[in-house]
Amino acid sequence: MMRNKREIMNTDKIIKLMEEKNITLYRLGKMTNLNESNLGKIVSGKTKDPRISYVKAIADALEVGIDEIVIRNNYKTDKRE
Repeated sequence: MMRNKREIMNTDKIIKLMEEKNITLYRLGKMTNLNESNLGKIVSGKTKDPRISYVKAIADALEVGIDEIVIRNNYKTDKRE
């Protein structure tokens, strides 16, 4: 099975939240216990498919739900159907 390497992280949202909360990459690394270098790759979009534990740690540190920093699919579903 070939994995799709599309970007799944909403890096713009992560950066916006970091700015709103005055959280530097260094501080986010301390808050999440993630390596600052790897965290930088996630936030910059270089890491396209990070581990779910990393995504959860980032969401928890930024006090948002995982779904706020993850891009699910390129299509929308209509729940009214």
